[in-house]
Order: sequence, then structure tokens, then C-alpha cells
Amino acid sequence: SRSGHVRLAVHDVQGRLVRTLVDQDAAAGTFVASWDGRGEDGSRASHGVYFARLTSPVGGDSRKLPVVR
Repeated sequence: SRSGHVRLAVHDVQGRLVRTLVDQDAAAGTFVASWDGRGEDGSRASHGVYFARLTSPVGGDSRKLPVVR
């Protein structure tokens, strides 16, 4: 609903950053981002639960991302 800086990152259950998917200024509206199950270094994330954390000018949200191999 408002343009501004948007950050979408994947974290493990310990809160450690696994990968940053989006970290940019964005126009108001919707967009789609996907995670290929890899970390910043390109290695595959192990099975378990991860969290996608979104922060934007209007607030934030977090969602569980189960990874099954």
C-alpha cells in the first residue's frame, strides 16, 4: 500500500540469516519472490523448518518454510 524499502530474508530456527531474497526499494503493489532452498553461498539448506521474514514500510510478517529432502 506504500512504496519504500522492502526486505525478505530466510532465517533458520536459531535466527541466523540463511539467505536474503529481496533487499531493495520497491513501488507500492504486489510482487512474487521464491526461495530455491539454497543459502547465500549456494549450498542446499538441510531439512528442517526455516522462516521467511518480510519487513516493509507498513510492518512485517513471518512465515514458516518447512524443507523436506
